[in-house]
Amino acid sequence: MSASRVTTLFTSFRQELGDRIDWLVSLRWIAVGATLLIIAISHLRLPGVLPVWRLAAAAGVLAFYNLLIWGYRRYFLQTTRSDEEVRRATWLVRLQIALDMLCVTWLLHLAGGAENPFYLYYLVLVGLASALLTQTDAYGFAALSSLLYAGLTAGEYFGLLPHFHLTGLIDEGFHQRDTFLIAKVFGLMSTAFFQAFLISSIVQHLRQRDRELRASNQQCMTRSERMKELNSQLRRANAECKAQRDQLTQLNDRLSQANQTLEAHALELTELNLRLEQAEAARTQFTLLVTHELRAPVAAIQSYLKLILEGYVPLEQQRAILERAEARALEQLALIADLLELGRVRERARSRVELVKTEEVLNTVLDAFRGQAQDAQVSLEATVAPDLPALTANPGQVKSLWTNLISNAIKYTPAGGHVRISLQATDGHLLAEVADTGIGIPLEAQPHIFGEFYRADNAKSLTRLGTGLGLAICKQIVEQAGGEISFQSTPGQGTTFTFRLPVSDL
Repeated sequence: MSASRVTTLFTSFRQELGDRIDWLVSLRWIAVGATLLIIAISHLRLPGVLPVWRLAAAAGVLAFYNLLIWGYRRYFLQTTRSDEEVRRATWLVRLQIALDMLCVTWLLHLAGGAENPFYLYYLVLVGLASALLTQTDAYGFAALSSLLYAGLTAGEYFGLLPHFHLTGLIDEGFHQRDTFLIAKVFGLMSTAFFQAFLISSIVQHLRQRDRELRASNQQCMTRSERMKELNSQLRRANAECKAQRDQLTQLNDRLSQANQTLEAHALELTELNLRLEQAEAARTQFTLLVTHELRAPVAAIQSYLKLILEGYVPLEQQRAILERAEARALEQLALIADLLELGRVRERARSRVELVKTEEVLNTVLDAFRGQAQDAQVSLEATVAPDLPALTANPGQVKSLWTNLISNAIKYTPAGGHVRISLQATDGHLLAEVADTGIGIPLEAQPHIFGEFYRADNAKSLTRLGTGLGLAICKQIVEQAGGEISFQSTPGQGTTFTFRLPVSDL
């Protein structure tokens, strides 16, 4: 807490001393309750050891004078605004603390005297006096607490006061040990005076700080009056400048509008430039990929034909070499077909957009692949919900979507596996799944599976057939139709591709 905050709190504490009296009264009621509770517990745990009724009488006296102080505060000291009221409140606080010290001494005498460890409560009262009153009062109450405790221990030591031993808490005879008693009295006395010095010094420092802050506040008020005069002059000057400011505001608004227009055009140009750069980069990368994919098979075909033409291949082996060349040529035709399909999708070539019954397209594709699935010893099942809504789409692209997904599922599923297709309507969309029990997609390949010309290593090792464009085509078709496509795959267990397409509103 900062010094200014502490000083403010202390000033409020002095100005509302009456409220602090109420606070001390409340604390004393808590002390009465705690004392009665301790008496009750002691009577139950150590019956016959302590003078219960005398202790209760002491607690009653504490409650009685606390009630008197509360009544005086309520009916005769309602405020502490004037100097006389502050003086009376100060004397009332002194009386409270003095009576509390006498009551603590009485309770200590009835509950073990020097054997009782609660003699440290004197320090609480010294601390309150140091915080609420002057430094002289603090030293006076430190001396009073020391004299009361010294008198109590001396009275019991010389037999002037009866001693009530705390059986079971401490060994008997400690109240007759002069060294022990002197140490306790000296410890309490030194601690009380040190506490009084420490707390009262801090309080004095805070009071000095309070006076300095008050002086500073007075200076600030004087300066505030000067500032008010200057402010009046500034207001007059401001009134003279108001007309010019309005004109400048209008000009600034026009400039701001013009600047916003320029910024909007600049953002559009920047975005267009970025798109052009991205398109150019994509075109360059695509050209390199296509060149790479076309060059190797063509070079292989040229090598096969050159071997035959130059007579390096025996007649009986020429057919096998030509079959290899034909296979590579067919791969090139498949790659070219996929490139044309990808190009048409990217250019949004939807020359024949119409209402499409997706389940009819699916049945056509399934009829075409049943023979391939049977040859591969893979079961092919489809579950289609009835009365499905139609899509507004290009039928060829919908067919290409089904063809690529089902073809991959059959191709990468070993013999004895299963391919299951489902199609249903949900939330204004058609939801389709193509699930297989095939080789799955390795984890490191999954982030790249929709990339162009990308094939996972396990797919390459299973079959050389494949251009790596099928899934890229599927993604382009689904996203351009306003849908989304995703997959889940576990290596060695299978893959499930899921896509959602919005149904037609017609």
